[in-house]
Formats: sequence, C-alpha cells, structure tokens
Amino acid sequence: MGLSATPFRSEDDEVDSPFPDEGKNRLLEYYGGVVDEYSLSDAINSQILTPYKYHICGVRLTSEEQDEYEDLSKKIGNLITSGASSKADRDMLTMLCGKRSRLLGSAEEKLSVLKSILAQMDEKEKGHVLFYCAEGSSDSGGEYTKNIDKVSTLLNELNWRTSQFTSLEKSGERKLILKSFLLGGIDALVSMKVLDEGIDIPACKTAFILASTKNPRQYVQRRGRILRRFQGKDYAVIYDFVILPAAGREEALASKNLVKSELERINDFMLLAKNKLEAHKELERLGIGI
Repeated sequence: MGLSATPFRSEDDEVDSPFPDEGKNRLLEYYGGVVDEYSLSDAINSQILTPYKYHICGVRLTSEEQDEYEDLSKKIGNLITSGASSKADRDMLTMLCGKRSRLLGSAEEKLSVLKSILAQMDEKEKGHVLFYCAEGSSDSGGEYTKNIDKVSTLLNELNWRTSQFTSLEKSGERKLILKSFLLGGIDALVSMKVLDEGIDIPACKTAFILASTKNPRQYVQRRGRILRRFQGKDYAVIYDFVILPAAGREEALASKNLVKSELERINDFMLLAKNKLEAHKELERLGIGI
C-alpha cells in the first residue's frame, strides 16, 4: 500500500520537464490506477488541516528577461514540433526547459515585490514564516548570486532573524535551527527544496513561494508544510509569486502560454482559499482573469 499527497514526480521538480507524464504513465500502467482519494478539501473540512488565505503577488519580467523567455520558448516549440525523437534532441529539449525554468525562478522583480510586501507586514506577523526560493543564481551587476542568498540578505536588511535551511546543514545543526524557529529565536526559514517533504513544522503559519514552479508536486508539498494544525493557528497565509509577461508584451504566444501555466497553479491554490473573492479581484487587477 502506498500513501502520498503527490505520487507523481519529474526527475527535477524545479525544472519544467518536457516529458511530464512519462513517470506518471509508467506508475499507472504498473499499478492500475489510484484506489482511493482523500482530498485537501476533505482534510480542511474535517479540521485535519487548517484553512488558508491566498495572496497573488504579480512579478513582471523585464524586457531582457522577456526576450530570453520568448527565444527559449521558440526553440523549445521548434524541437517539440520536430518530434525530438533522438537522444540529442531530447537532451537539448530538457536543457532548454531547465534554462527557461531558472529564468522564471530568478526573475529580477521578485525582490522588489517581496520587499514591498514585507514593508507592510505587522511585527507580529514575522514569526514562523517560510521562504521558498528558486534554485540557481541571477546576475547582479556582473556578479552571480544565489537566489536564496539574495532573499536572505534582503530579510537581514529588514531586521528579520533568519536561517537558511538547505542540504548543506548537518542533522544536528538542523535540529537546533528548527528548535530556535519553533521557540521564536528565528523569525523565518529560507529554503529551496529541503523543506518540501519529510519535515513536519506545524507551527508554520506563513509561506512565501518565490520559486515559480509549475510542478504540482512542488507546490502541493509546499502548501502542505503550513497547513498542519497548531494551537492558536486559525488559518495559514500563502504569498504566491506569479510571473507575468513584460508590460506591453502580453500578446506574444509565449506570454499567453506563460499566463496559462501560471493560472493552473493559481486556480488550484485559489479553489479552497478562505479569501477566494479577494484573490479573484487581485487577478482582475493584474489583468490575467480566469
């Protein structure tokens, strides 16, 4: 018997895989399908998990990022149209999709949007917060800095007490970090993928999802980190950083496909949110609709 919130995965959850259904199809073919389901809605309605509020944080690509995104999308489309039957073509397609995913994960405007949101937060909202960053680095004046380091630096500048939680920390160090986080010595954990599974921190009440992943496994697991019930936690809060085309470039085919893919995650998150009406209005304000 197998139990999982996310039974299907790609080789690299952070990367927009060009072959997303291969593993899923193999599992279903071997086991014959899912026997039973207990949905997130069931868990929230049964008070197994806590309700949540969902906030959409629009992030515009710069003109340069838009140019690169359209160029990568065109190359990916050409390879898919050609069939990508050879190993070399498949490897090239995987590489291009990975590069495009990392471009979205490192979008320049994310930090300024994050800074604006944090500036409006009340001091009492600081505790038990998770920041999920995209893997990889981005260019800052000719120097490449890891995305997780950029977020950590910004938080420190705003007087947040934070700790990174990555694969680099040893087991003993992780236990100390989690203990300090639970007791309030640390306001926030800044992570990439390590917190996705296997670590239970029920006290977590707020999550900033900056990774821009389109993979359901990633965002379902990340939402799940903060929906555990905990004394005094009436609801959780999710800030989802949604990538939008550069201003004036919305009609490009790549832009329309980008918005469509982001809406898949938005719709999933918004479906069960306590503030669904507010989230709908935010979508209208951003001009991307349902």
